[in-house]
Amino acid sequence: MGAVTNLKSQLGDIPGIETLNVTFGDGFQNITINGRTIQVGAEASIDEIRQALNVEKINQVTTSTKPMSVTGAAHAGTSLKQMMQDRKTKLAAAHDKLNANMGKLDQATAALDSLGDDVGSEADDLLASIGQFKNDLG
Repeated sequence: MGAVTNLKSQLGDIPGIETLNVTFGDGFQNITINGRTIQVGAEASIDEIRQALNVEKINQVTTSTKPMSVTGAAHAGTSLKQMMQDRKTKLAAAHDKLNANMGKLDQATAALDSLGDDVGSEADDLLASIGQFKNDLG
């Protein structure tokens, strides 16, 4: 009994088994049934081949079934784009507000600097008056 005939008899319950084709290469068996090909190790057991066929069957059902959206996730890209744009707009407004208030901070710094000059000038006048007072006493 040849390898293909043996596989056909052991996998006889699989629909389309009569179309079985097996090729070997690079240490693998390529098993094709009804146009679907799986790849298993060259020494794969019947159970491993069955498992690979079942996984392929599950993958085929999974990829051919259109997913249903109950969360509205299909529109997530659109709403995400809008959310990002909203955040960019808010960020730009916050940046403008920060710049405006930095101008106020610059004004406050200049006023404090000017006050320092005024205090220094007053201190110089006071020291001059004290010096004159000492001279008058003296």
